[in-house]
Amino acid sequence: MNARWLYVFFIINSLFFSVALKAQEKITAQQASVFDYSQVRTVAEKKRIFFSILRPIILSELQLIAEKRQRIIRARDKGDDILWIKQLATEYKIQWDDSNPDWDQLLLRVDGLPVDLIMVQAANESAWGLSRFARQGNNLFGQWCFSKGCGLVPGQRTEGARHEVRRFSSINESITSYVHNINTFGAYRELRNLRGQLREQDKPLDAIFLAQGLKQYSSRGMAYVEEIQSMIRSMR
Repeated sequence: MNARWLYVFFIINSLFFSVALKAQEKITAQQASVFDYSQVRTVAEKKRIFFSILRPIILSELQLIAEKRQRIIRARDKGDDILWIKQLATEYKIQWDDSNPDWDQLLLRVDGLPVDLIMVQAANESAWGLSRFARQGNNLFGQWCFSKGCGLVPGQRTEGARHEVRRFSSINESITSYVHNINTFGAYRELRNLRGQLREQDKPLDAIFLAQGLKQYSSRGMAYVEEIQSMIRSMR
């Protein structure tokens, strides 16, 4: 094969790879419009569809976090990869001190959540993907933002309030943001500590147990926690 044909082959192959990659992106970056229940006749079937769409996206996100945890542990044990560690600490809102690195706090924050906890909260907050914020903004968890135009203005927003319900490009992005919020916001410190206890005891992450740390997720407090726990039990 001469150089000309090698070049043609390279161009065709590159174009094919680019098209395939874009197709894969369309498959994996799901939009809330996929929650179509028009042909669904039972509640059980609606739940099955909702969870089957979310599960692979959630598992992919949790795998990325698990890989970060392993990289943190390697860096701690070997004393290298420090630049990446500093960047990660900033991302997870930790002030990193080289002379006194807080590895425990970093590992407390860079951690996963039970799949059923994430799915149930998404179902609860988005009305199974049918809420206005889910349909128009791919927001499954009711997450707020505070810059004008960053999201959708709630219909019942208190006069003088400035928050909006954040708009996401995909439900993948919404899930990533939700997990990061749980891992960084002060309101969910209790959940992170409960998760840390399970890690110390070498126990699996239990959704019902960790839901206790969601009291500040809703103004309903403990009533919200109990509702989430009840929904988790109904999945088992």
